[in-house]
Amino acid sequence: MEDDSSGSGGGDGGNAGDNGGGDGGSTETIASQTVEVPEDDFYVWTFRLNQSARLEYNFTVRSGPEIDFMTIERSELQHFRNGERFSYLPSVSTLASVSGRSSRDMPSGEYGIVVDNTNAGEASPPTNFDDDVVRVEVEATVTG
Repeated sequence: MEDDSSGSGGGDGGNAGDNGGGDGGSTETIASQTVEVPEDDFYVWTFRLNQSARLEYNFTVRSGPEIDFMTIERSELQHFRNGERFSYLPSVSTLASVSGRSSRDMPSGEYGIVVDNTNAGEASPPTNFDDDVVRVEVEATVTG
């Protein structure tokens, strides 16, 4: 895996911890933290797989509304950030939920994992005129 971290900016919820499929069988952490994402915002971790690897994630919303937890190819991330139509990878995404987990083999490439508290996916923050911040525990690793 190669490091390709980027900082926060604009509608990006923050950090991008970047990791990629290391030597045979090694496990590397993409995310292991609790994040708070304001309403109408999102948080992204980007990572690069230099070879095929197994992506595993587990998330739990501890407070706040349902979210979309999406894995997106890097080439689609800018469309997502711009509020345009975008593609995500359904087999490693969980939409409109307060918890989820997945484990899938992924080809080499560049990806982003997104905690989405906007109306871009299936989940939408409530329209109650409050700032519905979501607090999410995220664990994501790659083994390859």
